[in-house]
Amino acid sequence: MARHLSALSSFYKWAAKHEIVTGDPVALADKSKRPHRIPVWLEKDEQQRLEATVKRTDDLPDNIFGQKREHVTAVRRYELLFTLLLNSGLRISEALGL
Repeated sequence: MARHLSALSSFYKWAAKHEIVTGDPVALADKSKRPHRIPVWLEKDEQQRLEATVKRTDDLPDNIFGQKREHVTAVRRYELLFTLLLNSGLRISEALGL
């Protein structure tokens, strides 16, 4: 709904600028905004449990990522990614961009 109102408002602004219409009927409409989401964070004990879970490799099958358990480097990559997210405050997309 907000996108449609925005499109109509932009159209009427353009039409008024080019003297096609004399008024903007959308200006009187109630333009509600999306509510702001509060960021979700992990408490210290939740962070510690997540780190412990990521570091635990004893329950991995032998064929994960197509390699033997002792040669799995992807586990270390995920461990570093989660550590970066927890300690830096980066968004997931920002951390993956690095």
